[in-house]
Amino acid sequence: MVRSSLGLACIIGWSRTASEGCPDCGLCCERVHDRYQRRVRDLPLGGRAVVITLLVRRFICDNRRCARRTFAERFTRLTNPYARCTRRLGAWLEVIGLAVAGRAGARLAKSFGIAAGRMTFLRRVMSCPILSAGCRGSLASMISPPVAELRTPL
Repeated sequence: MVRSSLGLACIIGWSRTASEGCPDCGLCCERVHDRYQRRVRDLPLGGRAVVITLLVRRFICDNRRCARRTFAERFTRLTNPYARCTRRLGAWLEVIGLAVAGRAGARLAKSFGIAAGRMTFLRRVMSCPILSAGCRGSLASMISPPVAELRTPL
């Protein structure tokens, strides 16, 4: 279901599967313990900010040997666990952060319709897996390595 108002597009989504596998023991469980809403941001659509509201179910693990009693269903193709943005938006933030970072990144993102502060881009750059551990000390040291070192092998 999609709603649009005041420059914001709200998408409401839920999983259509009847069961979910426990992340610890792998047992497929169908008993629902609770439900809650999770909101994640996505790339802009037609100049409007997009917020996806996911209706998430918490399942009860029926395996008595499993230490986890309840667990939430995961939307791994859409977002990472605990993330507040989709994988697509996260990739854009990472690319913009690696290109210009900081305030320039925030201005560039705003021109694309993405609302993000300068620290968001700096955090993305600092947590980027393609940078070697020695390059994470300061922004000046991130600029010094050749571009070939920043590329990951395919």
